Amino acid sequence: MSKKQLNAELQKTLGEIKRLSTTTSWEMKTEGHKVLEPEDIVSVSDVDINITRIAYLKAHAESLCHILAKIEDGTYGVCSECGEKIAAKRLAAEPCADLCVSCKEKTEKTDRNRRLGQRTCRARHVVY
Repeated sequence: MSKKQLNAELQKTLGEIKRLSTTTSWEMKTEGHKVLEPEDIVSVSDVDINITRIAYLKAHAESLCHILAKIEDGTYGVCSECGEKIAAKRLAAEPCADLCVSCKEKTEKTDRNRRLGQRTCRARHVVY
């Protein structure tokens, strides 16, 4: 994605956050002043969905800001672990990637081994 496309995506995301926040806020205020009837449950579910969607959009906006900052300081596409260039295919698939494929695999392997080690430790400490 180009810087222009990223900025456009960021503006679109922020607009959607604002729209959902306004709608959700209004729905919560109006529902707070009455006893909920069974047919209102759909509306409450919609509020929950909107809140979840807003959280996702906020995380997406933060990622876009992170990418734009890295573009500005010239570090976009550079692995934060080894300093090598991140492959274009990886960036196309995962624009927020901070690690090259090799470093990402090492990190995942370490995390997986740590989780397996924790399971093993828990199993040894079981009292019968």
